[in-house]
Amino acid sequence: MRVGIQLYSVRQSMARDPYRTLERLAELGFRNFEGANHNADTDDGIGFGVPAKDLRATLDRLGMQVVGCHINPLDPQRLPAVLDYHRELGNSQIGCDIEFYPYDDLDYVLRRAEFFNQVGELCRQRGMRFYYHNHYQEFQLVAGRTVYDLIMQNTDPELVFVEMDTYWMMRGGQDPVEMIEKYRDRLVLLHQKDFPRDAP
Repeated sequence: MRVGIQLYSVRQSMARDPYRTLERLAELGFRNFEGANHNADTDDGIGFGVPAKDLRATLDRLGMQVVGCHINPLDPQRLPAVLDYHRELGNSQIGCDIEFYPYDDLDYVLRRAEFFNQVGELCRQRGMRFYYHNHYQEFQLVAGRTVYDLIMQNTDPELVFVEMDTYWMMRGGQDPVEMIEKYRDRLVLLHQKDFPRDAP
């Protein structure tokens, strides 16, 4: 298992000095990281205005690699440029960082599932993968099933993969180990973070 860090964890430092932050992460022993671009409407990359060529040179020098990147918003018009940037970095996959679902709205969930298929197809055309990252809201029930299961059942397993966040799964009342077993064939990344046993 390869261990890395999500750049969202060091986003304030990245905003101040992205190159020094990456150097410090390498000094700490991190060789893999996942980007967190919340400005994808204007930024093709990892979210801090870093040109792909410069970032690739820095990563090569530090012996680091990008293993994925959250992209928000997922705008189909912007995605070709975003995917080209990440392919230049050597990153083979991008992900959906967060989604919200109206209460008990099955049609909305199904529309989003179809949209995820479309994003997955754009990625596949470039030899890349698309993955879905969960929070807790995917475990509300709609028509007797969780939103998460509905997404999995209504997306193409060849187009939509998963990055399971075990913290948010537990907050959503799920057993992460059971979920890993259930969707192991689509699991490409795993998020681990602290979850206090006595959290409400």
